[in-house]
Amino acid sequence: MPSSEKNYRKIMAIQNDFASIEKELAVDTETLNIILVIKHQYKVSVEEAVTESMNIHDTYIKEFVELQNNLPDFGSVQKNIERFVHNMALMISGLGAWYHKGSSTRYKTPGEFPKPEYGLSL
Repeated sequence: MPSSEKNYRKIMAIQNDFASIEKELAVDTETLNIILVIKHQYKVSVEEAVTESMNIHDTYIKEFVELQNNLPDFGSVQKNIERFVHNMALMISGLGAWYHKGSSTRYKTPGEFPKPEYGLSL
């Protein structure tokens, strides 16, 4: 898998970790969050772990933008590659907006699960 595809997934995973940190700090057994991993691994404060996590995130973003702005020539499929990378960027920014502007309680309330947002009920 190309590095850009892996970094794209890492960016989105870190976005999820930032969105859910409040909820996960309230659960003693929660460990699958980059902020909590850094806090535990390096024995630093939550604030220091947040800063380091943001630095990691920003490094992946810089690499992604650099690649996006300097795509190699893919010949006859160039437009498809450009569209694919553009759509990856849309997914990253859209997911970030959904986390921070959405109304889901999943990322704020311990034990909460998403509620149907479009009139569907299960």
